[in-house]
Amino acid sequence: MTSAELIRQRDEEAIKATFDSVAGRRFIWKILHDQCQMHIQPMVFGFQDHTSFNIGKQDIGRYIMNLIEKYNPETYNKMVKTHKKEEEMMQKENEKLQKENTDESYEDE
Repeated sequence: MTSAELIRQRDEEAIKATFDSVAGRRFIWKILHDQCQMHIQPMVFGFQDHTSFNIGKQDIGRYIMNLIEKYNPETYNKMVKTHKKEEEMMQKENEKLQKENTDESYEDE
């Protein structure tokens, strides 16, 4: 096995191991969306440096996405499902807390 093949095999194993866990998918989602800002417009009109900086962050995200597509293409769908489930749970928890706070404020009157 050549060194390039060994590196490719190690990359593939690392990506699969990361995405086999909910925590791994959550971590990569956070990097792609919070740090790489994959779903925003990178251009900041009138500020070329900011635009270049944002494009650089998105390049890292595209690199990660290319690795996912190359080694474990079904992973992105799992990541989206994991994120949506967690968002729904957080929304329900927020609604529950708001209801509790509203109920408590009526008791204070």
